[in-house]
Amino acid sequence: MPFGDGPRNCIGLRLGVLQTTVGLIAILRNYEITVNASWPSPLDPRNVFTSPPAGFLLDFKKI
Repeated sequence: MPFGDGPRNCIGLRLGVLQTTVGLIAILRNYEITVNASWPSPLDPRNVFTSPPAGFLLDFKKI
């Protein structure tokens, strides 16, 4: 755990979460994100988690 747990956890926890949230919002606000057309989608629908084993490719288009 990067920030620890319990009464003596990291004092920067809230700042780290806030910065991550602000960064993600900035990306989602300024870019249109789509799955790359060249990526084959080998998803197995029988899996509990439908994430590909080798990840996937995204395209970012500035709005």
